Amino acid sequence: CSSTSTGGSTSCTAWPRPMRRRWAASPYPTS
Repeated sequence: CSSTSTGGSTSCTAWPRPMRRRWAASPYPTS
C-alpha cells in the first residue's frame, strides 16, 4: 500500500478512523 506523510493511505486500511474506500472523497492525498 502507499501511505503519505500525513498518515493517509490508498490501499491500506490503517486509518485512525473508520474510513473505508473514501480516498476519492477524503481531504487527504490519495497518492
